[in-house]
Amino acid sequence: MISLKSVSKVYLLGQTQVKALDRVSLEIKRGEFVAIIGASGSGKSTLLHLLGGLDRPSNGQVIWDGQDLGQMSDQELARFRNQEIGFVFQQFHLLPRITVLENVLLPATYAPQKNLTQAQTRAKTLLSQLGLSHRLNHTPNQLSGGEQQRVAIARALINQPRAILADEPTGNLDSKTGRQIMTILKKLNQTQGITLIVVTHDPSIAKEAKRVIEIKDGKIK
Repeated sequence: MISLKSVSKVYLLGQTQVKALDRVSLEIKRGEFVAIIGASGSGKSTLLHLLGGLDRPSNGQVIWDGQDLGQMSDQELARFRNQEIGFVFQQFHLLPRITVLENVLLPATYAPQKNLTQAQTRAKTLLSQLGLSHRLNHTPNQLSGGEQQRVAIARALINQPRAILADEPTGNLDSKTGRQIMTILKKLNQTQGITLIVVTHDPSIAKEAKRVIEIKDGKIK
């Protein structure tokens, strides 16, 4: 499903070149649950961003089902992300001035030819399944961290993506809530066949994955 072919990423910091990834090659099959681990600054989040089309490689190819993301225009890449991938981040990234329901519906409003009435029904169903049916009209600051992350998961699922990419999804949560969030993500992988790629520094979370990819100094160990 997903293939990286000799991918490198170089950033410029002033006059200095920093190689965040160095000729990384890997394949991730449809329906896999993969954990990406590594120390801070190892390149694991950069790898996730390239996998999700949030950034472009300096060299090499990122290919999804035969589509080279590097050959897409910015508009095509934005459409691809919107339709094919759900993102879950450590910081939740919910808009503070709109309701839980409106936050979940945001990706659907940018999807071409999306029936918003159907999307609203789906959003309510997702939130109910995640135990948040009583929070539809609340704003994010009225929710706990675990509730905010469940809203973020519902938002990631609204367009029925093929894959969920999660960057430290339990990083801002206590251990009990973090386990609950991982249980939800793991269940989505097992019952719906959604490809799940999780960046984490937590060995207990990595242990839940079917495969672990360790990054060190921009390379796969």
